[in-house]
Amino acid sequence: MDYMSQLPIELLAHVISLSLDTPTHGDRPVRAETLRLVNKTWRAAIDSTPGLWACIPNARRYSMERLEGWIQKSGQVPLHIFSLYWDWYSDEYMQLVVPHIHRWRKLEIGDWGVNVWRYFSEPSPMLEELLITNSRSPPEHIPFKDITSSLYSVEVVRVTIWENIIIFLRNQKELRLESIGYY
Repeated sequence: MDYMSQLPIELLAHVISLSLDTPTHGDRPVRAETLRLVNKTWRAAIDSTPGLWACIPNARRYSMERLEGWIQKSGQVPLHIFSLYWDWYSDEYMQLVVPHIHRWRKLEIGDWGVNVWRYFSEPSPMLEELLITNSRSPPEHIPFKDITSSLYSVEVVRVTIWENIIIFLRNQKELRLESIGYY
């Protein structure tokens, strides 16, 4: 007898969500896909929980179609966008996630060494946490059109900052700057 499937669907979805919390963000949607195979009840619980699909990693092992499917399944919940390296695949990844910039809650971009700021030209009012590492090109504009009303945590490491960065950083509760260049 499957006692888990007898739980109310909301409670089952919560238990499944707790089981998917891992330090490896990108595994969360993959594990949700696997758990959908348990039975119809689990599939219904997972499919009715958009937050299970909100982590969108930049990883070659996931096709763009698969990532797009996760974005669609996430409905309108805030997204966690992370790309910890840059390669030929990353520009296509950014083109996939940038149209959803208004839904970003957490953005982690690392080890690119390129001008990542060019992707952040639209407002991101839900963005709460920003981590950028290894971006040596300063932005050509104030990131996110200076519309980041929810942003409270910024971490920039090995990044070139720009003259009017103070405008962007004015309401931070958490700020970490390390190995900063100035443009």
